[in-house]
Amino acid sequence: MKHKPHLKEKENCTFIEAKVAYLAQILTQLQNEEDIKKMNKLIDMLEDNNDVQEVHYNLETNE
Repeated sequence: MKHKPHLKEKENCTFIEAKVAYLAQILTQLQNEEDIKKMNKLIDMLEDNNDVQEVHYNLETNE
């Protein structure tokens, strides 16, 4: 797990929550508009599925 060096105890930070998260090391882009729509639809469907707890992907988005 990587430590964020900019968070220092001397700054009087109070942490409310801590968790492990997936961070993609290599991001990818989709060029084809149809592929982008399909990927967004897939992500939306997975996020709406009650059996899916978290959705991780390495797609670079313009949001």
